[in-house]
Amino acid sequence: MYDASTEVTVKAIEPNKRIVIEWDGYSGRTTVEWKFAPQKDGTTFVSITESGWTGDGDDLVKYVTNSTQGFTWTLAGLKALLEHNLRLNLVADRFPKGPEEPYPINESSVSLASGEHPFNVRSRCSARPSNGNFPERV
Repeated sequence: MYDASTEVTVKAIEPNKRIVIEWDGYSGRTTVEWKFAPQKDGTTFVSITESGWTGDGDDLVKYVTNSTQGFTWTLAGLKALLEHNLRLNLVADRFPKGPEEPYPINESSVSLASGEHPFNVRSRCSARPSNGNFPERV
């Protein structure tokens, strides 16, 4: 989509537990970790953390906001696909003109107090495939 690509380095794969990668984040290489936790009702709780950004407070807020939005849209779409076999096209609908428009958020509306530095973002979702079977491979 949008002819976008990045170099990804897989750091760890623990089947049914977690995946850790490094990729080109907003300010250089960042680490993304997906954790998978089975729930008693047969669903899987997915937690995503991205860390390793550098920059000043305002830059960090922008990176956290953009990353949170991206992973949230992706998890919501994946949940709809797995549970209801629906393709929501959330990313394409969010960025009909490409990833730069209407991105980024209005930078003047977000700032951090001096000394505050959020370094991690988390997005979460529980999902169960509509057929009850999880894919064997990621």
